[in-house]
Amino acid sequence: MLFSPRFLCLAPFLSNVATSASIRQLVTRAEKWRGELPVPSSYDAPRFRYWWPGGWIDPHVVKEEVEAMALAGFGGAEIGDVRDSITVAMDPEVYGWGQGRWNDGVLAAYQAAHKHDLHMDLTLGPHWPTGVPGYTPDSVETAKELVHGQFLLQAGVRYSGSLPLPLADPSGMNAGNPNVTATPQLVAVLAAKTSATSANVSIIAVEHSTIANISKNYNNKKLTWTAPRDGQYIVVAVYSRGTGQVQNMYDMNSNGSQLTSPSPAYIVDHLSVAGVEATTKYWDEHILTDELRALMKASQGSLFEDSLELKLKQYWTPKFIQEFKKRRGYDLIPYLLYILKDTNTFTGDSDIARMVEYDFYSTVTDLYIDYRLTYLKKFAHSLGLKLRVQPYTATFDSSRAAAFVDIPEGESLGFESTPDSFRILAAGRDIAGKTTILSNEIGAYMGKAYGVTWNFLLGTANYDASLGVSQSVIHGFPYSDSPTSLWPGFAPFTPLGSSSNGFADAWGPREPQWLHAQNASSYMARSQAILQSGSPSVDVAILNMDWGVTATWDDTGLNDAGYSYQFPTPELLIEYSAAVRNRRLIHDGPRYKALVLNNVTALNVDSAQELLSWAKAGLPVVIVGSAPSQTQSLRPSRDTSLKISKVFKSLIALKNTKQVSSQGETSAALRSLGVEPLIRYTKAVNASTITTRRRIQDNEYIYWIYSSSRTRQTVYLEGEGFPLRLNLWTGEVSPIASFKSVNGYTAINVTIGENGAEVIYLGRQNPYGVKTLDRHITATDAEGVVDQSGKVYVRATTNGRYSTQLSTNKAATVRFDSIPNSITPKSWTLTVEDWSPTIANATGQDSSLTDKTDLPAVTLQSLRSWHKISGLEYASGVGVYQTKVNLTLAAYNGPRKQSLGVYINFGDVEGSWDLQINDKAVPGVDFFVSAPLDVTPYIRDGENDIKITVATTLWNKLRKTWLSLYGAFEPEVIGLLGPVNFTYYAQEEIL
Repeated sequence: MLFSPRFLCLAPFLSNVATSASIRQLVTRAEKWRGELPVPSSYDAPRFRYWWPGGWIDPHVVKEEVEAMALAGFGGAEIGDVRDSITVAMDPEVYGWGQGRWNDGVLAAYQAAHKHDLHMDLTLGPHWPTGVPGYTPDSVETAKELVHGQFLLQAGVRYSGSLPLPLADPSGMNAGNPNVTATPQLVAVLAAKTSATSANVSIIAVEHSTIANISKNYNNKKLTWTAPRDGQYIVVAVYSRGTGQVQNMYDMNSNGSQLTSPSPAYIVDHLSVAGVEATTKYWDEHILTDELRALMKASQGSLFEDSLELKLKQYWTPKFIQEFKKRRGYDLIPYLLYILKDTNTFTGDSDIARMVEYDFYSTVTDLYIDYRLTYLKKFAHSLGLKLRVQPYTATFDSSRAAAFVDIPEGESLGFESTPDSFRILAAGRDIAGKTTILSNEIGAYMGKAYGVTWNFLLGTANYDASLGVSQSVIHGFPYSDSPTSLWPGFAPFTPLGSSSNGFADAWGPREPQWLHAQNASSYMARSQAILQSGSPSVDVAILNMDWGVTATWDDTGLNDAGYSYQFPTPELLIEYSAAVRNRRLIHDGPRYKALVLNNVTALNVDSAQELLSWAKAGLPVVIVGSAPSQTQSLRPSRDTSLKISKVFKSLIALKNTKQVSSQGETSAALRSLGVEPLIRYTKAVNASTITTRRRIQDNEYIYWIYSSSRTRQTVYLEGEGFPLRLNLWTGEVSPIASFKSVNGYTAINVTIGENGAEVIYLGRQNPYGVKTLDRHITATDAEGVVDQSGKVYVRATTNGRYSTQLSTNKAATVRFDSIPNSITPKSWTLTVEDWSPTIANATGQDSSLTDKTDLPAVTLQSLRSWHKISGLEYASGVGVYQTKVNLTLAAYNGPRKQSLGVYINFGDVEGSWDLQINDKAVPGVDFFVSAPLDVTPYIRDGENDIKITVATTLWNKLRKTWLSLYGAFEPEVIGLLGPVNFTYYAQEEIL
């Protein structure tokens, strides 16, 4: 393929290349034409969510399962008590979280992890959110919410009586948790003039200037107050009350087993020290022993807090009023109406309401970080563990929380519709600079239990990596059985309710695809080692004005143009003292080239002034829409709006600021300011292609190029040097024979399979010990390759004449006349090892027993899915496809300097697979089929024995064995679908 003509007319910039230090100091210099990626450590490898049915576990089985993870190349596991699928009683004194059987299992898991050099993590409590037994909704340790009661009072009427109580039930009350007793604790009594004709409407308008704190009129459990004569008033009693929330498994499973003794374990207060201390106290008294502490420290694992799926009307904690005044500088009580969210909401002064709401959720953020995260982190560190947290599904600054913890985590399911959520957490990670890890709860695909392939999972990992993820915790590996499990064993979300097969898959030896688990784990481990190396390198910071992980950039043009971007909040940038050096924001971190404000209407003065200082220091700024003209906070200050307008008037006047009307104009505005993207694509629309980059050191990068659809194109990578291709399947590092350096970019050709990734090193330091090419191809309409001796060849699969430009400014023409036609096998023999339950309809400990039966061999004249083959309609397991192919290499009739080779093209394979040719395993099978696999070294002249082994999902078998759940589902397409063919190529040495 020729590189784009618009670059060919420019002279390439080349320089001498010297080898130097390796990435993470794992590779030493060597003179060789091929290299290898550093061998990933177990810490680099992916991990599992390791689900247990409470204490229904055998320590010996736990040790076997941990060993299975280790032998398959995974780096560890995260133990969690998750049993949504269990609908029978389990004695919590025997099987409860933190009881003897549970603790024995935990100890066994850590012992096995220590033996196999794995890293074990432990969740804070059973299921989620975090709850601790022994407390009530009224306890200071448990979660609180802000609620209210109200009544209307006519003008001039005197009221003397009790306060109205909240109308809303406690937020934790539901079908699975119907008996919640939570005592309201009065926070304040307010009154305001209103035109509302009923206290029961959803929105009540009040006159802001009339809002009064009448709390002093409440004495001896009686309110005595007379409404002013200027109109009707509403009296509002504001309360703090326990939410009464328990673990979310009961929402859909009212018959679920009790998790703890005593039960229930109410969710703790996430905004106070008391909530943390309830957990640490329980751990100290019921879980931790000297032996376990020592093993935890040795494991180098994490303490993990899962989803913050808090149920509440509005955030609260007993000391919120005092904390708010200390942090925001004014009393919240007169403004409480604006933050009530239970039975109805109040409107008054919209500007004041907006600013109070900002201050309120800023305080929620502060309390969550300063108390919960700070004290959990301290506790984790005392055990020799890191703190890993999912800091979202809550109304606070998630990027600040992500910056604070040791390891922030997102999730592929929750972020599927809002992928920018990963970019928000990545901004926190990268600006704080404490870790290179952004973890990912990966693989919770709704409705796909026992229907996921390694290919599908790895495709998700590739996509999420392009958004900033660098570690995967796979959802998940269940314990083998449970009291109610059916074949193939316990899965905590299968079934989920009466008709859903739940989330994701149940990985482990129960799955036929476990045969190829090491292929998947090695691919992910190499990926993660790369993605955790070096430093972030991001083009654009888009100022994030939203709470949580909801900010998005809707226009695809920014990505199409090749720009990478993240979403830092103004508070995050200020907290970590963001500054501009060499026209880059946070030079020692992401090195943002520009800052974008996307229709920002309000900004605090300190943030505006910081932004102006960055612009004056040379940082390009693009303002989409109008410039901010209001302040975010009600915190006392003078003439804030006037100051903001003045700041932005100065900023817009700068030459490095551009104001545009829409997101679609942003990429052009950036280019007009001299901000170039990290990558340029040949194709005009690249919504399916996303690139991220790691900076190993100055002018030395690793590019991660992902595509959701198959693509073949020339890309232009920012930076100059010598590109190397990093093969994630084999670990091989090889020089790229064809590239061109043009105006600070390096052009290379990439071919990426559906949901695959191409990983390219570009720089002048060559950290993998690969000898750099003295000469290379700059353009060709064939394929340029380098063999293991360093020779450069032009290669083609069809006869014809091919032109090549060389870095020596010479041109070469190669002609191939004798390339044989490709060969498609005429038939295949398929032998299936069919997996099925040993005991039909067995429940409990026998449910995971599996029979593996060899079915009679089938001869196939054409490849098709198993469910369309007679006798295999409901088969699942491992299929061996065999054929014989006559290939000829020695009789090639081309010139002496030409040689012949063979590619295999797999076509479509549904399942995981491996390849043997003439009884030799062929490495490098690419589940994404990005390119044909060169099998020349394994081919002999004449007849060749070909064997492709495919491992499938269990979906089709479950359609027969679990009729009530899977019987109505459509069969899954599985097996080798092809077309499989062998394609000859000819090559000629030109350098």
